[in-house]
Amino acid sequence: MGIGLNRKQVIDKQFYVKNDYSFSSKNEELSFGVICFLSENVKLANSITLGGEQSVFMIDKQPLNDITAFNDYQLIKDLSSPSLLEDDHELNINGPCKVVTLSPVISKDIKWLESSSHGIAKEISSLRMINPPGTNSIKTDAYRIFPAASVIYVQEGKTLKKPNIPLAIKIGLNKMIHIPVKSVTED
Repeated sequence: MGIGLNRKQVIDKQFYVKNDYSFSSKNEELSFGVICFLSENVKLANSITLGGEQSVFMIDKQPLNDITAFNDYQLIKDLSSPSLLEDDHELNINGPCKVVTLSPVISKDIKWLESSSHGIAKEISSLRMINPPGTNSIKTDAYRIFPAASVIYVQEGKTLKKPNIPLAIKIGLNKMIHIPVKSVTED
């Protein structure tokens, strides 16, 4: 819980909630792990900059000798699939399946969700574009933002078409993976 401030002065009734998430690990010294494939000639330092605040983290690099140890995990299979690695904004996902958003998904409308039976998302927010002076902002300028880690269940016989927002795709948004399931029922 935090209190809103304006030039170091408390603003009455201006409270906000900050959610902090952390990864649980058997080894208390580890916060998270990343598996990445690098070419042989890449030179890395132990200091890596992450995040919008340009925070510096000390990361210990260890080569993974047996990468096949992870091949049985569905997430590893999906992350290495060609459909995820390509920026294919025309990707059609056929049901029944579970779709997990790896990044925020930006969409002009929610028509792309018509094939879903239900979904789980922390919140769905709206965003309006800032238009140059002299132009009118209208309601159709609004975009919907689905947070990363949202889950959408696609019905059998239906197809989910990923939203086509080229700028979002270019900056790494609208990334999803799909996991086949036995069936998705409408409730």
